[in-house]
Amino acid sequence: MEIHPPHQHTAEEFLYVIEGEGTWSINGVESKAKAGDMMYSKPWDLHGITNTGDKTLRFFVMKWDNKGVELPELKED
Repeated sequence: MEIHPPHQHTAEEFLYVIEGEGTWSINGVESKAKAGDMMYSKPWDLHGITNTGDKTLRFFVMKWDNKGVELPELKED
């Protein structure tokens, strides 16, 4: 029901839903996703998508790396 668990990376990313229904997550906030919706995640956003419908969730991803993106500051608990 998902390609992989939510993840993060240096690339910016747009995800466009072609058909089906799902739920996407950005930094722990979940939202419904349906055909025609688009999600944007900036570098280091924790993001992912899960199929929550009764048919195949089809989407495409456009992403690119920006050279020089620095690692975020680590927060101590």
